[in-house]
Amino acid sequence: RSEDSIARRINRSRSRDATALTQAGERLLSADDEPIAIRHALRTAVETTGLSTAILLQLRGARLHVTGRWGPLPEAVDQWLRHGVPLGHPGTDAAWSRRHPALYEDLTDSEGTNDLPFEQLGVRATATVPVQDAAGTTTGLLVVADAERTRRWAESDRAFLVSLATMLGAALQRLTLARQMHELLAVVRTVAQAADPQEAYDRAVDAAVRLLPSAETASLLVRDGEAFQFAATHGFDLEALRSLGHVGMEQELRWYRLGRDAFERGVPRRLQGADIQASSAAAIHDGDQAVQLASDGRVAELAATVCVPIVVGRDVLAILNVDNLSRADAFSNAELELAEAFGQQFGVIVRQAQTREALARAAVTDPVTGLGNREGFNLRLGTEMARARRHQHPLHLVMMDLDGFKRINDRLGHHVGDRALRTVADALRAERRGEDGLFRWGGDEFVLLLSDTSVDQARTAARRYADRIATLAVDGMPLTASIGIASWPDDAQDEDALLRIADDLMYRGKERNGATANDATANDATTETPS
Repeated sequence: RSEDSIARRINRSRSRDATALTQAGERLLSADDEPIAIRHALRTAVETTGLSTAILLQLRGARLHVTGRWGPLPEAVDQWLRHGVPLGHPGTDAAWSRRHPALYEDLTDSEGTNDLPFEQLGVRATATVPVQDAAGTTTGLLVVADAERTRRWAESDRAFLVSLATMLGAALQRLTLARQMHELLAVVRTVAQAADPQEAYDRAVDAAVRLLPSAETASLLVRDGEAFQFAATHGFDLEALRSLGHVGMEQELRWYRLGRDAFERGVPRRLQGADIQASSAAAIHDGDQAVQLASDGRVAELAATVCVPIVVGRDVLAILNVDNLSRADAFSNAELELAEAFGQQFGVIVRQAQTREALARAAVTDPVTGLGNREGFNLRLGTEMARARRHQHPLHLVMMDLDGFKRINDRLGHHVGDRALRTVADALRAERRGEDGLFRWGGDEFVLLLSDTSVDQARTAARRYADRIATLAVDGMPLTASIGIASWPDDAQDEDALLRIADDLMYRGKERNGATANDATANDATTETPS
C-alpha cells in the first residue's frame, strides 16, 4: 500500500506538471513581448513548485541582471541582486557555463555550495536552471526560491523546471528576434534620416551597440580610395584612431581573416581572446605601428570582437567592428546574423551618403585642379569670417595671379594650360599648412584663406606659396605669380571689401613689377591699401 501511495503521488505530480507545462506553453506561444512571456514562466514555476518567488537573470555586459520577478524576496536579496551577479561567481558555473541545473532543499545545510549566495541573505530552498536558445547557448538563469520553507526536490521537479526553462528559452528567442528586427528597421530609418554622412556614421555605431546585446564598443571605417579611414566610434578615441592615418585593404583583410571572397560578400567574422591580438599584429607590417594601434584602439582590452564588412554588390564601402570587453564567449550566432542584416541595410545608406557627399563636393570643387571653386570659396569665407568675428582672430585673404599665363595657352595650347593649373594646384597643396583654404578663383587666379595667424606670419606664408610656384615650369616655360594680401580687421570690415582690396593689391603689384611669364620671383603687394 505504501508503494501504491507513492506511485499515485508520483503520477499526480507528473499529471500536474504536464498540465502546468501545457498551459505555460500556450501562454508563452501567445505572448507578444518578452516581459509577458517571462511573467507567464515565473508564475508557472511558483505555482507548480509551491515556492514563494521566481526570478529570471539575463546577461547584460559582464553581469547577470534580474529581468523578471514573481513573488517577494528578502530585502537583503533584492538589494544584492540590484547590482547584478558577476559572471565567474563560484556558484554560477554549474548552471551558466556547464548548463547543469542546481537544486538545494535547505541552504542552511548546504555548506555554501549553493548557486547564488542566498544562504547568507535569508533564503532556504532554491533551484537554478539554465535558459537556453535553440542552439544551446545559455541566455539566462531561471531561479526559484523560498525564504522560509525547505523543498524536497524530486527528479520530476528537475525535469519540470528544465522543460519550463526550455520553453521559456524558445519563446524569448522568438520574441527577441522579432524585437531586434523591429529595432533594426527603426535604427535603419533613424540612420537614413541623418542630415549628413558624419551624422549617419555616428548614429550607426551607437545603434550597433544598442542593437547587439553583447556589444560594448564599436568603430566604423569608411572606404577612401583603396584604403579605409576611421569615421566614427563608440567607446574609443576617434581622433587617436584617425591620427594613425588610412588602413590599407591588405591590412583589413589580414584583420578580417576569412579571405577576400567572404569579405566582399559581407560575411561577419567573430574573434575571441588571444586570436584578437594575433590578428591585430598580423594586420600591421610595422611593429611600432602595431603597438600604437593596440594602444590607441584598446585592442588589448577586447575579449571578443565582430567585424562586419559593409557591402553593396561586392563593393566593400565600410567596415563595422563591434566589441565586448568582458567575455570571450560574447556574440552568439543570432547576434552575428543580426549584425549581418544591419550591415546589409547600412550599406545602402553608406552608398547614398557617399553619393550625396560626392555631389555636394562636386558643387564646390574646381574640376580642373581639384581645389575649391568660387562657390566653395564663398561658403568658406562666410564661415571663416563668422569665426574670426566670434573669437576676434585675424583672417587673411590672398589673391594670386599666374604671370603670363595667356602666353602658355597661346603657344602650347589649352591642354598644356590645364596641366599648368594642375601643377600649380599640386604645389599649393604641398605647401598647405593646417587648415589653409585653397581655391581656384577662375582663369589663372587662385585665392587663399589663412586664419589663426598674425599678419606677418600670413605674409610669410603667402610668399612661401608664391615662391613654390616660382620653382615650377611647364614644357620649358617658367611659372611665377603675383599676390595681394588683405587682412581682417586691419584692412577691411566685411567679406566684399576684403576680397576687393586683396584683388586691387595683387594687380597693383603686378603692374608695378611688370610681371611677365619669364619672371623668376614672386611679385606681391601687401602693405599699401588703395583708397
